[in-house]
Amino acid sequence: MPGPDCLGASVNIISGSFWGVKLPDLPANRPSWDPRDLPVKLLYATSSVRSVPRARRVCFSSPRTALGIRRDPDGPGMLNREQFGFNAFWWETLHDAEQIESCVRCLSGLGYRQVEFKRDSFLQEQLPKQFAMAARVAGEQGLKVSNFVVLRDLVGGDEQAIADVVETIEACSEAQVGLLNCCFGLIPPPIAPPAEQWWAQAQPCHGPAWDNLVSALEEICAAAQRHGVVMVMEATIGAIVHDFYSIQELLARCDHPCLGLTLDPSHLFLYRNDIPYAIRRLGDRIRHVHVKDAIGVPGTNLEFAFPVLGAGGIDWTAFFTALDEIDYAGALSAEYEQFKYMAVVLRNDPVPAAAETFRAMSVLFDHYQEHYKESER
Repeated sequence: MPGPDCLGASVNIISGSFWGVKLPDLPANRPSWDPRDLPVKLLYATSSVRSVPRARRVCFSSPRTALGIRRDPDGPGMLNREQFGFNAFWWETLHDAEQIESCVRCLSGLGYRQVEFKRDSFLQEQLPKQFAMAARVAGEQGLKVSNFVVLRDLVGGDEQAIADVVETIEACSEAQVGLLNCCFGLIPPPIAPPAEQWWAQAQPCHGPAWDNLVSALEEICAAAQRHGVVMVMEATIGAIVHDFYSIQELLARCDHPCLGLTLDPSHLFLYRNDIPYAIRRLGDRIRHVHVKDAIGVPGTNLEFAFPVLGAGGIDWTAFFTALDEIDYAGALSAEYEQFKYMAVVLRNDPVPAAAETFRAMSVLFDHYQEHYKESER
């Protein structure tokens, strides 16, 4: 679909023509239209039409343009506060409508518009009913359930872990929530040498863990596809998939249409990844976003921390700008993981944690909007 500046120009992707330039054919095993082929076609076509006057060139529409959403030239970037959400894992007992309502009324009153819930907060033997109730009650308070969360180790070959994830997929489908967040599992420890080789170093052995992970994801994603759910897998510190480069390995080994990503910049920062670059490279694979700051390096205890938003090392203006550039339209779901402060000072009360997080995120978002307006002048 052409964008607003196309001046009547058009593209016929399916027939493979672009201003009379023959585009490369799709592989035989691909459908005639597959969005993953668009970058290849764009690169080929634009390299062949540089002589076409700029005013006559086609402006390919972003995903939002294709949905009929237009930028407001006098407004901020396409990201907006309707995307503000909170990961409500601190509410550990959500067993009935009253408990759920207490949680979502608090978040809605603070200004959040989306919420994500973890599986373990609900009654496990009534999961589909519980998820559906959570989505209904949240909606009554003006909140959208962006996704549910299930944390299981998928690298150890545990069939029960896979079964739990599949069960959670089915519950998501029952609640009409289309995203399920999950982590991968920890990097396996090095294998120690035989005792008689006391002088040898323990050796890493990650191959079996990767094989187990890919096998698990194939089964999980097949179930997700049957139920209309997308898995939004999250790279986390210490996991076998923990940074931008291990994400690339994951996508090279498991390319499934129901495999998406949760982008949490705090984990990428700890490994000193270029976060805006990672966002632009991963593009529409990013279906969910966690908003959490970080400081330090990978390690244990106090070698790293997830401080209040704005107190860590992440450039939030660059972060939001990169998300805007890829037309990200999902939740901006804040996480509060100052565990010691939560226990010692807040006494595990999630309300002040959610309030402080919303205030900080709002200020950082203001900075991004000011930068956006300045750049558009």
